Amino acid sequence: MTLHDYLQNLSTGRPRQDQQHAIFTLANELGQPRRLVMPPEGMSCWRNAALALQLMGRPYLDAALPDMMGWLRDMSWPGAEEIRRLLLNTVPKGNLAELVERAAEQAISQQDRQWITNLASLLDPAGITARDFQDEETARLLLKEAQAEL
Repeated sequence: MTLHDYLQNLSTGRPRQDQQHAIFTLANELGQPRRLVMPPEGMSCWRNAALALQLMGRPYLDAALPDMMGWLRDMSWPGAEEIRRLLLNTVPKGNLAELVERAAEQAISQQDRQWITNLASLLDPAGITARDFQDEETARLLLKEAQAEL
């Protein structure tokens, strides 16, 4: 089977056994975490792709972490909540603050309020404060948004 075949087998429309086999194979044998970030094979594959990323763990998925931040643009997307939990539970606070800041800069330039809100929702559970950011303006915006969510 090819990588594309495994990715297609992540689809929720496939038999559960095929989905499980694809998740474990992608996580344990193929080791291409960036290819698992919102795969173009369709949204029906995204939740299982997120589960495969969870199984990979760090440091294997480190190269994909910046791309994974894009998954938080819309928390209704399949796999978004799994990615959020993965980020909160496995990425050290300093690294997560850096990832949030870079993603927030993109969200600000794209004027994507929902993405900013979703990124800000990571601050409190991760214990991220203004001191953890490089850019004061980005920090101020994220912290303001985080406070609005409380």
